Amino acid sequence: WDVTQGDCVRLFKGHTSPLTAVAVSACGKMLATGSDSGELLVWDIGTSQVLLSLKGHTGAVHSVDFSRGDSRLLASGGQDGNIKLWEVGAGASGKETNLATRQAVVHRVKFSRTNLLLAAGAYHAEEKDKK
Repeated sequence: WDVTQGDCVRLFKGHTSPLTAVAVSACGKMLATGSDSGELLVWDIGTSQVLLSLKGHTGAVHSVDFSRGDSRLLASGGQDGNIKLWEVGAGASGKETNLATRQAVVHRVKFSRTNLLLAAGAYHAEEKDKK
């Protein structure tokens, strides 16, 4: 969307299940989308073409975030309790690194400004039940 004019600038079509997460890279050249099926797509904003199709989550993707600066990493978190790092920068293959979790649904991932930290927000239903 063009926020100054309120106009739709471009449509991105490719997911076959509902969209559940979205992020724009700091450089403004890439868009990442996550879906209810667990699929992640990385798009070229200028052409609306899919650059990478990433499969690794076994449930809905709830959150995605690009690293700052060169946007070479994408973090994702989801229903399956996994936090994943993906190599998505120019010429990247989409290599995946799975980070350890506490078997809780991951609702939010966010890189720090320096890219040295990745924060994640998760919820484990059993913890609430213990109170």
